[in-house]
Amino acid sequence: MHGLGLRLLSDPSFRPSVREAISRVCGLHGDAAAARFVPASSVRRLAGQVNLAASTLRQYWREDPPLRCRLKEFVNWAVLLWAVRARAGAGWETVADQVGLRRRTLEINVKRMAGCTLAAAARDPERVVGRFDEWVDSVWEPRSANGSGTHDRVSAPASGARAT
Repeated sequence: MHGLGLRLLSDPSFRPSVREAISRVCGLHGDAAAARFVPASSVRRLAGQVNLAASTLRQYWREDPPLRCRLKEFVNWAVLLWAVRARAGAGWETVADQVGLRRRTLEINVKRMAGCTLAAAARDPERVVGRFDEWVDSVWEPRSANGSGTHDRVSAPASGARAT
């Protein structure tokens, strides 16, 4: 998510509140909370972090979307990728509690989004990252001067950035 966030934020045309939401979903915000980053587990919680009503944030996202997806889907990917990283050394129940979800919600999301079980995601996190890259390819067309819309894999860190 970090690499995707950096690439999305390189486009200065998004509203400040959408830019802040992208920054928070991707763990790029510069406040003290960034040191212990846990993504917002819902659009409502994210909207609270950027001082907007959830309906307003969704509307802004729809009006000039950085990605061709619902904001909820973007948030769900951030939570799933964070959970797979956080899983090392912790149980899924603990991970779900840390992000403010039920374990069952994580199970549903990993199945729907990555096409595997939580156990498979723990054994092969690269599978989840690969599905994330495929998803990004399907929802992101970078704005470019020549309209080519091509981009590098977002799971590969941008220069000076952490991996997804």
